Parts: sequence; C-alpha cells; structure tokens
Amino acid sequence: MWLKLFSALLVAGFLYWMVRHRLRQRRLRREGVEPEPASVGPLRPVTVLALLMLGMYGGYLLFWLLSSGQD
Repeated sequence: MWLKLFSALLVAGFLYWMVRHRLRQRRLRREGVEPEPASVGPLRPVTVLALLMLGMYGGYLLFWLLSSGQD
C-alpha cells in the first residue's frame, strides 16, 4: 500500500514540477529571455522520473526477496 502511495506522490510531484517549469518558461519568453532547455544534466526530466521509479520498484523487489527468506 505504501509503495502505491509513494508512487502517486512521486508522479504528482513530477507533474507539479513540470507545470511550474512550463509556466516559468512561458513567463521568460514573454519577457524576451530565451529559457534553458528542460534537463537535469544530460538527462531529460521524464528520464529522471523513470529512473527514480525503476530504482524504487527495484529496491522494493530486493527488499522483498531478501526479507522473504528470513521467515
């Protein structure tokens, strides 16, 4: 249950960040400044989100596998 909630919060946070970023880009273009591309280093934001979710589910899988052997 907590994994679903965490995933939903992660996606909601990503969408909130994307909306804020788009509004900021629109404001900068209106002021005549060319905004920087949406990236975190060499990665696009959606790639960062995908890596975070992959790491989260992979970590949960490892946790489940390691803890199920101790029963």
